[in-house]
Amino acid sequence: ALALFNKGEAQLIVQATDYDLAKINEIVSSWDAAKPQKARKALVFCRCEGFPHNHAISYALRALDAASRKTKAFTFDTTTDYRYMNAKNFAQYDAIVLLNCTHPDTVNHKNLEKDLLSFVSKGKGLCVIHAGCDGFYKAPAAAEMIGGQFANHPWIFGRTWSFTNEEPEHPLNRAFKNDGNPFALIEEVYQHPSPPFDRSKVRVLLSLNMKDK
Repeated sequence: ALALFNKGEAQLIVQATDYDLAKINEIVSSWDAAKPQKARKALVFCRCEGFPHNHAISYALRALDAASRKTKAFTFDTTTDYRYMNAKNFAQYDAIVLLNCTHPDTVNHKNLEKDLLSFVSKGKGLCVIHAGCDGFYKAPAAAEMIGGQFANHPWIFGRTWSFTNEEPEHPLNRAFKNDGNPFALIEEVYQHPSPPFDRSKVRVLLSLNMKDK
């Protein structure tokens, strides 16, 4: 999964504890995963130009690797190199994953926004994880495509929040409580301005239950 890293970039990977690795594998192994219609290939971009998320990236890569082995639904390459973030290289992938890649440089890499928009317009996938939405401040079309953009951490970091499962029957919500009542998770919440967030343009699966804030 690290085949596209430049020499020296392996230092991005933070050493996980044996306990944490065991917990990741335990959780992924317990999934009632849907059988994929076919295997797909993803490109994971995890370069941080803004706030560094090395720990989050490292653990997420291990979770993705465990999920890949468990589900057999996808394989992935990982890179922090802009040379691979272009239409020519995208052609071999079914999805692009923006993994905690803060502040992508769309000024010096002017093709990035255009090529991501083109990729998605062709029916390919885009997955944005956590701080992957902390960027595209000078690329409004990309921010609108993502549907959200980091503005602030409201209230308190890492507290327990109440969430509403808006589509209990959706496959992506199978892991969450689906009895129609709010459920609690410890999470770091991002606040998104509007625009680019516009509920009429997105399909909300989970939402913050403000009544229990």
